[in-house]
Amino acid sequence: MYFKQKKSLNKFKNYSQGSLLERLRLMYPQFSDIKMAFPSYEEQEKIANLLTFVDNKIELIEKKYQTYLGFQEVFDATDFHK
Repeated sequence: MYFKQKKSLNKFKNYSQGSLLERLRLMYPQFSDIKMAFPSYEEQEKIANLLTFVDNKIELIEKKYQTYLGFQEVFDATDFHK
């Protein structure tokens, strides 16, 4: 996502070479000179832990939903609701 942001694209364009906008090339030596800000390792760990927590919650909800669908199928197959 970072590379697709307008700010990043403009920065890449400024470091690129070429005679036409459609033919711009960003070579590795110039790319390696670009300074980019990333969260600290600790912040990345916090983000990863949060995403793992959310992912686990989604998985739990999905399992509960599948169990519900199983009960619904059994209920629909019986005469209890008629």
